[in-house]
Amino acid sequence: MLPGSIESLADIDAQLKEHPNRGLLSGSTNGKNILITATTSNSPTPIHTAVAGILQMDEVWIYAVNTDLNNDVSLTILFGGTSNPADKIQAKIPHGEGLCLIVPGFMANNGVVVSAYATAGSIISVNGFINRITPENQ
Repeated sequence: MLPGSIESLADIDAQLKEHPNRGLLSGSTNGKNILITATTSNSPTPIHTAVAGILQMDEVWIYAVNTDLNNDVSLTILFGGTSNPADKIQAKIPHGEGLCLIVPGFMANNGVVVSAYATAGSIISVNGFINRITPENQ
């Protein structure tokens, strides 16, 4: 069994006990990859909407994979906006490399929408998870 792999219901139960506040990205259906179809910031593909309010935080982890056999593709992740350079994370996703970590646990709350677009539509898929954090003094 690979580290972190799930082979039985007992494995799932153990992982949930180890990470009780871990959840799926809200743009994912049942944990499936999210296909980035958008090619501009005008109508980006939604990935996750952070928890509402300011009493909790979502720690967001996003991985991307390029399914093109020959070409690298640029991916832009948008954190709560579409035009401000401070809202953007840009990365070139190499072909044939497997999963690439793009968002390493950035924090978001207050309903911030995380979305994405790529230089080629329907080539990049993303997946990941959130850790819902409630400060202990709440």
